[in-house]
Amino acid sequence: MSENKALVKKLLTGASLIMYAQDDWHLQTEAPPTKGKLSLLTPSQCAAAPMPEYVVKGLLSKGNIGCIIGAPGVGKSLFAPYLAYRVARGERVCGMRTKQGTVFYVAAEDEAGMRGRVRVLRSEYEDTDSFFLVGGLADLLQKNSPDLKALRSEVKTHEPCLIIIDTLSLAFPGLEENSADGMGRVVAVARLLASRGAAVLIVHHDTKDGSSGLPRGHSLLNGALDMSLYLKISSNRNQCKIIRGTLTKNRNGSCDQDITFKICVHNFGNDDDGDPITIPYAVEVHGDEANREVKLPKSEKALLAILTEVLDQQDGLDVGISADILKKVAMAGDKVSSSDIVDNRRRTYGNAIKGLIEKKCISEIDGKYHLYSESDEAISEFDTIMKA
Repeated sequence: MSENKALVKKLLTGASLIMYAQDDWHLQTEAPPTKGKLSLLTPSQCAAAPMPEYVVKGLLSKGNIGCIIGAPGVGKSLFAPYLAYRVARGERVCGMRTKQGTVFYVAAEDEAGMRGRVRVLRSEYEDTDSFFLVGGLADLLQKNSPDLKALRSEVKTHEPCLIIIDTLSLAFPGLEENSADGMGRVVAVARLLASRGAAVLIVHHDTKDGSSGLPRGHSLLNGALDMSLYLKISSNRNQCKIIRGTLTKNRNGSCDQDITFKICVHNFGNDDDGDPITIPYAVEVHGDEANREVKLPKSEKALLAILTEVLDQQDGLDVGISADILKKVAMAGDKVSSSDIVDNRRRTYGNAIKGLIEKKCISEIDGKYHLYSESDEAISEFDTIMKA
């Protein structure tokens, strides 16, 4: 049998096609069809053909494969569940109509953190029975994957209009992203899931330099995409962490869609230790707020990046970082200040903290620093009243 497979590989050479059948990967050859599958359409027949049914109008249609791309910590796993929740409720997202339907959100990465984010979405936008957080998925890559078999079974039962896989690297562990074979498997799984009418949206990282807005790995993935959304952080006067989405590919409409959001936090009271329970979530930004940017000095930008990176490691919970720890982390490197004089480094750090607070990029609550949210002002006012 192995000799036959080797011979088939040799004969097929570059014309080999990676296919998926009976929950296994293999090279498949078929006898020449007795009847061709070509279709010849006249212009009038093209005009009479039905338009694809949209999931998000001008962005995603049923059967599409899309990708949300960006660097770690940019907010991919905040915007993706927000988009999914809006589709589940049939509500507009970034001004675009959605067709209400069942949504599967496959949380291959940080399932516990995603449960918290869904909790926020339910609190902010009311409940829905059409959103399902799919947990327990560990591997869509292995041969005869039981996870893929179970997912396909649920897709057949519920017939979702949108399936989001977050993230590619965790859903396909061990994947050789730079190989055509490896990325071909990802595309094949996505097409398999989309074959029942769902749009499949994959959350993935960008390339190392981050300048092209392309998905990391072999170009086969980008070639197969119907939509690619690249997220990048920019600064803003009222809320420093403003994320702008650029469509680098869109087969359903214009690439000039305005997709801009900010990261806020929802306060769920205090935990058993008395610390605030805050969970981040995405909020759309429009008009003047999206366009009114301010450039941060190098030291403030570096300190904000350090704070964001630390907070992103807290499993979706913005529990803050103590002033002492943030200072030690910032002073240990040379990003905030490259001076060899300790007093100068302390002064630069202090000025950066002051500047970020004044610009409402960060806030200090009970000796801990957080990313700024409008709710912080209410918390500060309450604390002031209680201490009076």
